Amino acid sequence: MGILKYDYPSYVRMLRAITIILYGGMVVITALIFYSLYFSIKYERAEFWVGFAKGLAHQLATPVSSLYGWYEVVKETLPEDAREGIKRDLDRLSSVLRRFSKLGGNVSLERVDLAEVAERVLKFMSEKYRSSTSITFEGERAYIKGDAELLEWALENLIKNSVEAGADKVKIRVYTKGNKVCLSVTDNGKGFTKRELKMAFKTSFSTKQKGWGVGLILVKRIVDLHKGSVSIEKSDPFFETEISLRFPTL
Repeated sequence: MGILKYDYPSYVRMLRAITIILYGGMVVITALIFYSLYFSIKYERAEFWVGFAKGLAHQLATPVSSLYGWYEVVKETLPEDAREGIKRDLDRLSSVLRRFSKLGGNVSLERVDLAEVAERVLKFMSEKYRSSTSITFEGERAYIKGDAELLEWALENLIKNSVEAGADKVKIRVYTKGNKVCLSVTDNGKGFTKRELKMAFKTSFSTKQKGWGVGLILVKRIVDLHKGSVSIEKSDPFFETEISLRFPTL
């Protein structure tokens, strides 16, 4: 009696293997496409802000210089308080332009005391919001490699957001945790919704009708320039919302 053997030809088994390989390859390629798309969008967004910041600083530099010139012409005819006020506002405008220029990447990092930065911002913002909000500070001397002007801008944005969220109490803290120097802003404003928590620091949004919604994006950009990180630690509406910035210690 003979023996009958049967099976799929060897090339059929090879076709099965090829099908599995092709399927796996398609999955990998699809993942790579989405990965590349994500970083492409992220890169384009960063490049947009760099270009926007540099362009804005460049466009406004000439009229600000002209304003300084006109100030020198008329300052002797002005009362002392008006002269001081105009000079203070012009200096403030120049500071804003420098900040935008640095935001585009032209930043030189030096040894900075983060507590000293917070104290300067506290003085300015307390005066600005003295009728509506109590702003306090506690902390220790803590040094990082940074740009004081940009760090002040980031903190000002966070305090401004707190006030506009209805907070009447804002607390600034500077402390060291492990190998990080932390700067936190805590308030009793309305906090963030779940949707806003997902959007924060990633895309522009505003709870105000005419707001640009770029404050947190500016904060994120500044923190990135300092090789730090930022996060919303907690958001308990009208009780406690805390945003924390963390930087490498010197």
